[in-house]
Amino acid sequence: MRVRFILLFFIMCSGVLANPGTDIKLQKGNTTPDQVANVGKRESIEADSWEEIWNVVNERVGTSKKGILFLVDIDNVLTFTNHPCTYPDNVKAHYAFFDGKSSESIGAAWGKVFMNNPQKVIDDCAELVINIWQKNEGKVIGFTSLVVGEDHEIIKKRNGDLQTIFGVHPLLEQPMEASDGAVFYPSCISTNGEKLGKGEVLCEFLLKLKAKNRPKVIIFIDDKEKNLESVRKQTPTGYDLITVHYTGYKTQIPQSPVTMNQFKKFWKQYF
Repeated sequence: MRVRFILLFFIMCSGVLANPGTDIKLQKGNTTPDQVANVGKRESIEADSWEEIWNVVNERVGTSKKGILFLVDIDNVLTFTNHPCTYPDNVKAHYAFFDGKSSESIGAAWGKVFMNNPQKVIDDCAELVINIWQKNEGKVIGFTSLVVGEDHEIIKKRNGDLQTIFGVHPLLEQPMEASDGAVFYPSCISTNGEKLGKGEVLCEFLLKLKAKNRPKVIIFIDDKEKNLESVRKQTPTGYDLITVHYTGYKTQIPQSPVTMNQFKKFWKQYF
């Protein structure tokens, strides 16, 4: 397994990612972060795979990622909870179960689901892409709305899990609390539910950074349009911003329908 990983990593660094049965060209861009303004201070992109994310990012900012902050949504972009009752299609089909429940209780339930069920990387290519971004001096941090839990137990676990993917490249010297319960950890920041939008939390995060750690370019990847719009509206004008709407979860997460009774049985234990 380790030999295969090293081989794939080498192949990606050389510009081509080999997947079983396919040869996918990973295009290298010829621009630099200082030239990103040539494609506009604000740009919105849609991508249905991490391979496509790799390509469109390189087309716009080149292979050097110095001065770039990548903010990556976690659920349904980087990982997913590997239980059919949490798959997006099933949640959508049986959302009536949540009727009458407060957003706070729903958020807390998702936190418990995360703590008690296995997580799986949504796209094998994601970890490789992130490793290369960091190898090329980019900074990568997870950005979630997950409720942090008592004594930050949930966000601590998530931060620890992400460090195995992102490594340790802390922009903050220590965890910090922010407005309305939002928290900043070295590998993960959280809005702590839906009280604040991701754009508001991002603004506060940028203010917390020392001047030497502030990026020139922010690339934000999320599967929800409301989060992308929040970041577009709130990001200060002094930063170049590229937002990426990731839609790959629609094909990457398994299709495994469940009945309403099965859905209720699973979710009731978390309320």
